[in-house]
Amino acid sequence: MRKAKGLLCTAMIAILAMMQFPTGIQAKEVGGGETTIYVHVPETHAMQLRIGNHGALRIEGKTYTSDAEVNVKRLSNPRFEIVAEKGYKIESVYYQNKNVTKEVSQNIYTAPVLYEDGNIIKVTFKKGSSNPGDGSSSGGGDNSDGNGTEEGGNGSSGSGDNNGGSGDNSSGGGNADEDKKPSDGGSTGGNTGSGSQSGSKDEAEKDEERKDEILGELDKIDEQLKNENLSEGEKAELEKKKEELLQEMTDIIVKGAFTNKSDIEKNLAHIEKLLARGDLSDEQRQQLLKKQKELKKQLEEIENAEKQTTMIAGGLGILVIIVASGGAYIFYKKRKHK
Repeated sequence: MRKAKGLLCTAMIAILAMMQFPTGIQAKEVGGGETTIYVHVPETHAMQLRIGNHGALRIEGKTYTSDAEVNVKRLSNPRFEIVAEKGYKIESVYYQNKNVTKEVSQNIYTAPVLYEDGNIIKVTFKKGSSNPGDGSSSGGGDNSDGNGTEEGGNGSSGSGDNNGGSGDNSSGGGNADEDKKPSDGGSTGGNTGSGSQSGSKDEAEKDEERKDEILGELDKIDEQLKNENLSEGEKAELEKKKEELLQEMTDIIVKGAFTNKSDIEKNLAHIEKLLARGDLSDEQRQQLLKKQKELKKQLEEIENAEKQTTMIAGGLGILVIIVASGGAYIFYKKRKHK
């Protein structure tokens, strides 16, 4: 009997320990001294969206204009597109009560890896025409008759050149009701396509293919430059092409949003290869080092979450063994008494 009590106490301690992890455990007695244990590790986690007036949040292709709760895939890096109405810009972005406004780039905020419920993102908007990380202002064309400029709506290129003197603007017009809707292309017309889903699957695949192509082209150019018979003009042309490819490669990596482990590891390898070269500009090197630091942090978060999942599975295995052993011992004692 003492052994049975000891096993049951151990099982209770294990159950209390497992309650510290984000998983669900259910036990059901099915008779004959047997106990069935049900384990639920969630595939998604609930997030809270807190959206201020004059803007919207877009995640996984859906747009939200008011407070909402959304389910996001576990162990992913949630990617939010922040869309301000015409004439407004992003004022602040808070994630888990931390001000992350400076981390917004091209109206996109990528959150840390998600492994629990209850995370909150809060965005507010204010009057203005440019957003953090845009690198450009709202589109305004020149009006030759001096009537001023207008912002373009729905992601167009901004106001056009107006020669008629009436102040009408072919790309910046729109009625008041339309102006109240979140712009499909970003907060103002000046950012052509800044609100597009640059992280879509097709674009991500194209970027990966292009990076492989660039690395192949760089290797070929490096080999060609070893040819001593090249003229100065040919060398200059190859050097220019190499500089263009290095800049393109740097831009793709720096602007990319990588959310899964394999993509992060692949791009860290690309960065290592580029940093090993001696022909990067100082600016390119600094950009790549910064991106490398960000990706390593993301990778560490994902690996920590994976370790946590492994610990849950291991703990559950131990718990099953303890409960099964306790049940077997009790069954044995009952049979012995009979």
